[in-house]
Amino acid sequence: HYFDDVGETIPGVVCILDEEHPVDISSRVLVRGTVYPFRGAMNEGEFDIRMYYHILNIEFSVRDVELLAVSRKEDHVSAALYHLKRRLSESIDTCFSEQNAPVMKAMLLGEKGMLDQETRELYKGAGIIHVLSISGMHMSLIGMSIFSLLKKMRVPLPVRAGISILLIFLYGKMVGMGTSTYRALIMLSLYILSGVFGRTYDLFTAAGIASVLLL
Repeated sequence: HYFDDVGETIPGVVCILDEEHPVDISSRVLVRGTVYPFRGAMNEGEFDIRMYYHILNIEFSVRDVELLAVSRKEDHVSAALYHLKRRLSESIDTCFSEQNAPVMKAMLLGEKGMLDQETRELYKGAGIIHVLSISGMHMSLIGMSIFSLLKKMRVPLPVRAGISILLIFLYGKMVGMGTSTYRALIMLSLYILSGVFGRTYDLFTAAGIASVLLL
């Protein structure tokens, strides 16, 4: 995506590369290729890829791409988190079997692309498909573990609250900051901050604030 002179979003494109290029995330690239429009659904019930990308404000794909120029990375935090995520993904591949690695990647890194349909159906049939989405359970486990560890290290309350919130937001950014992740981050941050300000945490108030921010 990119913007014109008055800040209006111009529809983006998807570049299809034949091979992986060493381009850092957040870098700007100059490419040359052939532009193709997405094909709409031809039969009733068929997945409409044109409508799917239209919702994402993407109107064309570019194929036979030639990479002409690459800038330096503009968002160093995003680039660092992206590389960390790739290293963690490689570690999971090393430590777990071929069957279990995709499940661990989905649960820890938000990568669901490697899950096969059979595994999805098994989790859905057992009523625990939600554990494969980064949400409140993951955020609470990670955030409160950091918070408790810093407490044992006798870090002052405001400092450990700030560190905990910063780290869980970085984790959320690394795994993609989906809707459920964003909601969980807001509610967990409010829970931590309620202790700092000596206030009682109210679940419905926190959920309401998260809903307003999401909207």
